[in-house]
Amino acid sequence: MKTNINAGLSGCKIELINETTIRKYSSNHLYNNRLVTQIEKQKFLSNKNFTSFKVPQVYHMYTEDIFYVDMEYILSGSYDSYFSYRDWETVRKSTRLNSSHRL
Repeated sequence: MKTNINAGLSGCKIELINETTIRKYSSNHLYNNRLVTQIEKQKFLSNKNFTSFKVPQVYHMYTEDIFYVDMEYILSGSYDSYFSYRDWETVRKSTRLNSSHRL
């Protein structure tokens, strides 16, 4: 489990604001649009009720020269590691929603 959260896999700076909030900064102004797209997907998925994992809530998005976002901090393994070591049936079941929500 990664406990050093100074940088994400994309090279974006990540800052622990408090025990429940992190701030993620775009690595540069050219990366802003890609990070905005990622965060929009995260906002959509965070409102779903998955059976085996939780997607962090997005609290605030800031559009300055360098885009940054405040989001829920959930101490856990990465999504990469979760899906990398599971067989297809387990992944399929874990991505089911608890209710009638559809992606």
